[in-house]
Amino acid sequence: MAGKAKKTRLEKAQALLDQMDAEELAALQQAIETHLTASNTPSPANKGGQVGIAQPSTASGHIELKMINGCGPYKYKRVLVGGRLKSVYIGKATQADIKKYGVKKGRGTTKT
Repeated sequence: MAGKAKKTRLEKAQALLDQMDAEELAALQQAIETHLTASNTPSPANKGGQVGIAQPSTASGHIELKMINGCGPYKYKRVLVGGRLKSVYIGKATQADIKKYGVKKGRGTTKT
């Protein structure tokens, strides 16, 4: 029965896709990619199992550099998923990243 329910939702989604314009489809694509990344589900284009984002879009979130246990800084994408703020690890920050984003040290302080 669960398979039938999923098929019905999929059919409904496909019917809605036919009614969307290019701008709405692009926004939906970004939302799906963000959801897949935040839920640690590899997308079909990312079959290697790596969940990190090479060039993250900040359209639905922002980039934050964090020091973890005195090490780092590490680059994270912060996105809202299901009403909760999630951190998605991107990788070690470069000097250019540090100049661009600053480093978050402790609660609410940012070094630029």
